[in-house]
Amino acid sequence: MRDPRHLLRFISFLPLALALGCGSGFDAPPDPPTVQTEAASEVGPKSGTLNGKVNPNGGATTTWFEWGPDANYGLSTTVQAVGDGEQQITVDERLQKMLGPTRPYYYRLVAENSSGTVYGEKMQFTTPPAQPPVVTTEAATDIAQRTVVLHGTVTPLDVDDDLFGRFEWGLTIAYGNSTNEKYIGDGQGPMLFDVILSGLAPNTEYHYRAVGWGDGGQATGEDRTFTTAPDDQQSYTLTAAVIGTGSGTVTSSPVGISCGADCTEIYQSGVVVLLTPSPAAGSIFAGWGGDLDCDGWVLMNADKSCSATFTQSATNRVAWYGMEQINNMTIADASGNSHDVTNNGATTAAGQAGYGNALSFNGNDAVWANSNYPALLLTNMSLMAWINPADSATYRPILYKGANGMLNYRLQLGDDHYLYFDFDITPVGGHSLRSNVTIPAGQWTHVAATYDGSMMRLYLNGQESGTRIASGEPKTFSTRPLYLGRDYDQNLWYNGLLDEVKLFNQALTPSEIQAELLP
Repeated sequence: MRDPRHLLRFISFLPLALALGCGSGFDAPPDPPTVQTEAASEVGPKSGTLNGKVNPNGGATTTWFEWGPDANYGLSTTVQAVGDGEQQITVDERLQKMLGPTRPYYYRLVAENSSGTVYGEKMQFTTPPAQPPVVTTEAATDIAQRTVVLHGTVTPLDVDDDLFGRFEWGLTIAYGNSTNEKYIGDGQGPMLFDVILSGLAPNTEYHYRAVGWGDGGQATGEDRTFTTAPDDQQSYTLTAAVIGTGSGTVTSSPVGISCGADCTEIYQSGVVVLLTPSPAAGSIFAGWGGDLDCDGWVLMNADKSCSATFTQSATNRVAWYGMEQINNMTIADASGNSHDVTNNGATTAAGQAGYGNALSFNGNDAVWANSNYPALLLTNMSLMAWINPADSATYRPILYKGANGMLNYRLQLGDDHYLYFDFDITPVGGHSLRSNVTIPAGQWTHVAATYDGSMMRLYLNGQESGTRIASGEPKTFSTRPLYLGRDYDQNLWYNGLLDEVKLFNQALTPSEIQAELLP
């Protein structure tokens, strides 16, 4: 019989052997992450930045902020992957136009790895009250017998304030007339706006002032005057021309010129004519030529000739899904780059007039690239599509490229009806931008997003609708294909019509985006 003392000796050495990893075949799990919530920064009436620090402690870790108007939070930011290092990493998230003035908000940083979820300290901040902008009435220009151009400046005192403006005018300081309100923007520093007044009496003094407002209320500029020119009852001819390597049209206000077809018109002396260039698809407007005052505003005090130069666009389109070339389940890439996509259940439907077919998504189907095309991993980028959502009550992904919480880019409709553009950056962090206005259900809207390495921009129907200063290179190591109508990680789906999806590996200019709207 074996001496039982041998067995006792073996058992006594077993803990040491396990501690040294002998024969175990398993690594010890990492420690849970260490989390520190820090004070919010850049807090304004509508926006603020949440800050914190996290140490992954050797385990692959993701992190996010929980936040909301009370201690129950209720909202959370995009999940960020922060790696598996053992150093403290700074984490921040900008809540862009997601807050309200003079309101308390609560937040905390959360981190998670295979060893558990850790919650940082609960912190709180209160947004300041919104302030009205500073408004300046500028000198009038292009003063003629019956028309004038009024100018004003609106300077925001709050970050991300959406500003509007108009002019009050009349024969006395009681004014009595007002122009239509005009959206000016949400930028920083003085922002100019102008309007053409017409139907005035010759040789007459008028009073006017600029009026501007935002979330903090309305402000007015000082009173100024102008006197219209005497009426000489003479008429002059305005001639427009389209030149250059590209193509486009020029139209006028007051109406009369539509060039290509009709390039000349006779206007009464003193009329200010606004010429508007519209580049064709694949072209951009390069500038005005002709007489000295051919800069878009033309004062008719002599015969004038103005030429609009259009050049071929130098944009680099990497994919274009017009929903026209559909062969069985494959939708061809019309850019010529052979980045074809697979249709999984979406059906063909009528698109807008002039655009041919669209695809109809029912909230449970999607389109994806046939393989992980490297050219679709974008750093500088432009994303665009025509969308017609069936409803605006739920989150609706339009374009998605990413995997496992590592996002190259995403364009989506939020459940708050706004358009969102977001991406993760290397090595950690990310950026998100929300449009200034909501997108209606049941009608077509052109949406576009651009990033040039320093600025994010959103456009609705060719007009800018949100900007954000941003830096860093979007993550480009996704192993999953491009999805249309599906967020793969969150398993969410688009519901509605989708058409003319285009991707570029550079940030397009506003005129280039407007050119892409054309059929």
